This record gives sequence, structure tokens and C-alpha cells, in this order.
Amino acid sequence: MNDYRVLWGKHTWVELGELAMEGAVAVLPVGSTEQHGPHLPLDNDHYTAYRLAVEAAKHAWEKGFKVLVLPPIPYGLSEHWMNNPGTVTLSPRTFIDMVVEVLRSVVSHGFKRIVVVNGHGGNTHALNVAANRFVHEAGDPEVRVVVMDWWRFVGEESVKVLESPIFHADEGETSVAMALGQRVVLDALKGLKPEEPPLPSKWRSLDPTRASRLRNYRYNPRPAVPGAYGEPAKASRDKGEAIVEAFKERFVEMLEDLF
Repeated sequence: MNDYRVLWGKHTWVELGELAMEGAVAVLPVGSTEQHGPHLPLDNDHYTAYRLAVEAAKHAWEKGFKVLVLPPIPYGLSEHWMNNPGTVTLSPRTFIDMVVEVLRSVVSHGFKRIVVVNGHGGNTHALNVAANRFVHEAGDPEVRVVVMDWWRFVGEESVKVLESPIFHADEGETSVAMALGQRVVLDALKGLKPEEPPLPSKWRSLDPTRASRLRNYRYNPRPAVPGAYGEPAKASRDKGEAIVEAFKERFVEMLEDLF
């Protein structure tokens, strides 16, 4: 299938209106522009969210669901990485307002079902606030917004193929980047000493199949560190492709169950 069929921005306004009347699902990818170690580009979070959404949308069309992927929101909540050059961050209020206004625009054109695919852990709680605020402002019981973090959405599948936890610029992110055609600077992995992810405790889990018991907030600007965690050198295209395939299958399963 040609990619343009699943891309919101490649349709004319006439075509979009017809797709809205046919009950198409809109997908909003959201990420960040921030450091991802010496081996992954700054755009990795929104690139991953967007490419996963496109691959899932193509698979959904094959299964009979009309799904349109909006242009991604490339900025998120990345204050903690501002000491690493290239990082761009928004304030929580600006980010929430941006998401709400995009959702408002989409629904104003007749779309009732929206999936937000998040590619950046720092956005998670703000996205939940944005979605909750929007549906209450919309006041329409037919409008539904589903929000997901991609690595949690396929948590059970990823732990089967990965040898280390998903945290940031790690084996999991790097594997998926490889599978999605992202630029990966393999030479930068040679001799790299990644940071250790925070140790799990009874309060916090790095297992994507489990939720942490609480969130611990504090002012924590990080110095300009290499920025890679875990064991990214163990990444492979095969591992990433397994995760991408799982995402596509589970995405369609979600549409069948919720929409």
C-alpha cells in the first residue's frame, strides 16, 4: 500500500471530509527533540512514534480499518536533558495546550476516534491530563481518545526479545530505531560506557509490563552525560522488527476491542 493513504497530510480536504464521515480513526504521534546518546539522533522519540503509527496504520487498512496518521508533535517535556546540546523543551502548560488544540481541530472535522502514540516517557502524565481535559471540554460521549506509550503497549513482547531493560537510548530503543530505518551511528557504540538505569525498587519498576507504585518528582537537571543507558550495543534489527510486528498486531487488536 502507498504510504500516502495513511497520511493525514497527503490527503486533500475533500478526501479528509469523506474519511471522517466513514468513521476513520486519527492517530497523533507525539515525541520529543532531545539527546539520545552519541548513537541516536535528536529526533528519535517523535520519529519512532510516527513510524510505528504509520506501520500500524498500513496494517490496519489491510484489516479493514481506515486509519490516518497526523504529522507528529516533535517537542515534549525534556527539561532534564537541556544540558545536552540540541534538546528542545516545552513547558507542561504549553505542551498540554498544544495537544488539546490539535485534538480539538481533529474532532471539529468530524473525527470521533483518536489514538495518541507517545514516544517519550517525559510526556506520559501530561498527555493523560491533556486527553482527560479535552474529552470533558468536548462534552461528546461519542468522542474517544486513547493514549499509549509505545514501549508499554508492547511490553510483554519486548521483554521476550530484549536482554536489558528499556529506559533511554538503550537496547530496546536502538533496536526499534534500526527496524524503522532510523539513522544509527554504529561506530559511536564502540567503547561506549552507557549510564546505568536507576535501580528498580519496591516503588519503581523498569519492567514495561508493570506500573511503578508511585512517581517521585524533584528538580533534577542532568549534566551533559553521554546519555545512553543500559546495553545499546546489544541492539539488533531482528529484535526491533519483532517489536514492530508486535506493535502492528496489537494496534489492530486494540481497534477491534475499543472502536
